Amino acid sequence: MGAFNDWRWRSFTIRLNKTHLKRDWWSCQIHVPKEAYKMDFVFFNGHNVYDNNDKKDFCIPVEGGMDVFAFEDFLLEEKRRELEKLAKERAEKERQEEEQRRIEAEKAASDAERA
Repeated sequence: MGAFNDWRWRSFTIRLNKTHLKRDWWSCQIHVPKEAYKMDFVFFNGHNVYDNNDKKDFCIPVEGGMDVFAFEDFLLEEKRRELEKLAKERAEKERQEEEQRRIEAEKAASDAERA
């Protein structure tokens, strides 16, 4: 089990496969996202046994991806987009509620004129 960039991006759990090499070698394939600068991982037997490198976790640097500073900028931009989307959704909801109030007020005024 692992994730990228100090456990902050795209966590994963992947089953290891025994290789055909002599001795006890295991392997797996992992998709490394373009935002990755480091892969962090521990070994886990699926139940309750972990090997976490004496509480230091295992890690491998990723070459060709973002560096730590570009990743921080990326996270800030993602957060900005998320907040912008939420603000637009909130504004649209408020607009719809205001429109509903206007329609109800017009209907009430129309009903009052008929009465």
